[in-house]
Amino acid sequence: MATRSKYVFPTYTGYYQQQLEESKEFQDFLTKELSKRGIHIQCFSSKKYQWEIGESACGTEIKYDKMFSQTGNLYIETHEKANPANLNYAMSGINRENIIHWVQGDYGIVFMFSKRELSRYIFSHVDRLRFVVKDTSQGYLLPKFDADKICIAKFRFQDKELFETVISNQNEYINLFTQSLQDLLLNPL
Repeated sequence: MATRSKYVFPTYTGYYQQQLEESKEFQDFLTKELSKRGIHIQCFSSKKYQWEIGESACGTEIKYDKMFSQTGNLYIETHEKANPANLNYAMSGINRENIIHWVQGDYGIVFMFSKRELSRYIFSHVDRLRFVVKDTSQGYLLPKFDADKICIAKFRFQDKELFETVISNQNEYINLFTQSLQDLLLNPL
């Protein structure tokens, strides 16, 4: 029986489906809230488009990190496997090529990073970041202090409503708006 959350599942498939649904709900929540600030992320739901193009049309990867508020660390995934019974992990997360922006957090706070800068930071600090191996993924724990230093922007939520945006890197943030505008002009609704 899988018991990795408050739910108990007779198979790993049930656990996986629950995690996937929670992640999709968070992605929808975040997409809605960021659009209020002019950041429009068009997410793909099919595996075909996610593998061929990426998680979204604008190259933004969204990760729900429900342990962040408890641990103070973001779990930055580098490898995954579809089933815990598989022996080998495949490169994923920040190792994927088709990602421009990495957005990760929970319903209280979300960090937006340049994927290139996040990856550079993680891999240049492997000696001091904790590497974690889970049943279906591997990655590094990025402390909130470090996330604050390298993020483009931070979004704070209260009662699931966006109430504060802290911009850490003005140029990258402006580039994000420019990219969103270009996407809208090239792909009108």
